[in-house]
Amino acid sequence: MRRQKGRSTWKLVLAHGFWPCAVSDRKALPDERATSGAKIGHVKALSIADIQGPAFQSPFVGQNLHNITGVVSAIGDNGFWLFGSPSSDIRESRGVRVFTESSSIISQITVGANISLTARVSEFRSSSAPNDLFGTELDSPTSLVILSNSSSGAVKPIVLGKDVSPPTQSFTGLDVGPDGWLSAPNNVSQVETVNATVQPTKFGLDFWESLEGSLVTVPQPIALDFPNSFGEFWIRGDWEATGVNGRGGLSLTIGPDNIPDANPEVVIIGSPLDGTSNPNVAVGTKLADITGVVLFQFGFYYIIPTTAPTVLSNPDFSVPPTNLTTSTDECVLTLGDYNIDNMAPTSPTLPQVAGHIATHLLTPDIVFLQEIQDNSGPTNDGTVSANVTLSTLANAIVNASDGGSLYSFLDIDPVDGEDGGEPGGNIRQAYLFKSDKMSLVGGSPIGGSLDATQAILNQDGQVGLTCVLPTHTLEYVSA
Repeated sequence: MRRQKGRSTWKLVLAHGFWPCAVSDRKALPDERATSGAKIGHVKALSIADIQGPAFQSPFVGQNLHNITGVVSAIGDNGFWLFGSPSSDIRESRGVRVFTESSSIISQITVGANISLTARVSEFRSSSAPNDLFGTELDSPTSLVILSNSSSGAVKPIVLGKDVSPPTQSFTGLDVGPDGWLSAPNNVSQVETVNATVQPTKFGLDFWESLEGSLVTVPQPIALDFPNSFGEFWIRGDWEATGVNGRGGLSLTIGPDNIPDANPEVVIIGSPLDGTSNPNVAVGTKLADITGVVLFQFGFYYIIPTTAPTVLSNPDFSVPPTNLTTSTDECVLTLGDYNIDNMAPTSPTLPQVAGHIATHLLTPDIVFLQEIQDNSGPTNDGTVSANVTLSTLANAIVNASDGGSLYSFLDIDPVDGEDGGEPGGNIRQAYLFKSDKMSLVGGSPIGGSLDATQAILNQDGQVGLTCVLPTHTLEYVSA
């Protein structure tokens, strides 16, 4: 037996032929055993599960591998996915993405085809997303051989909730601190640095990593939110989930370790591979089973469906009004909250928001508002005051409530361009309050955007209205 120079094929010389096996340039070297007085080389071919390995990154990264075999499970832009034999190690994914821009390669394959190829193992993430996880890929495939063709129905996906199920509670073992995944990141224990062995039965990040590149089916999926601007939406499937509420969505709960539940059992449905568009969904929308490949992108694990999911039923999209009504009792207050999404005096949504406050929130005594823009909206002209924005909204609420109470308002103008949001908009929080029921206590301290936050905890003290900077430590001072 000899290894050919410059190649990775081991040849077992038997009479007039040889047997080629898939091996790495540096891994899976042959074991030798004696048979009838002669030494025969025995080579174990590498599977896709071997290539993926039990950790977040492949043990074969940077190596050229030959005679990699698998069934084409899906085809997309710039490549396709291969699906291999199951592994006895639940940490190892049996799927992998093959990246190629070669039209000649793509044109030769079909879903369901059993193929072999040569490729280089890489760990990829976009240069524009340095905080993303790396994804294991096979790059620049060559030596493509079609071993057999079959229909797409011959590819049997992993059924989530039946074959394997995601864990609840913890997203990753790297979430440390008293608040778990809500704790401030320390930027020390990073996945690509640690490259820990995955624990798919304990942590959600590890579970989805153990399926990276695999073809999976989500049975009985239920949408957990509205689609984003790219048509992507979160779902849960027919498996255990914590915090399920009456609308079919999930509510934040505290786990048995007294740490907020990260709900790692949910996943995003991405844009379909065949170019179709995802349907419009809402919290509680029921869909037919979804089949797709698992992929990490844009900071999350996704299932990229092979085609657009089908809606089976939609919930009632209308939101019922509250049953809390204002009281003539001066000691009883109703409170409301509304994120009004970059609202300026000329925002087309302003009349609709005013209607919601009037007919759905039933004009609470105090309304907490977020994302109020200054009087010039997104025009970046140095304006920081939002008095026109707030007075326009207050008047619109009166009109929508058929002459109800006129709200007064209170806010703090930010430093121009310092508080984030849409450029030029200078968003801030504000309060609306019914001036016929309450008024500000005379002499109440109202600070500016640069005043330090200080709370005085005493029945004779006063709580001042100021801004809180992320770098501020809240000071408690006895009066």
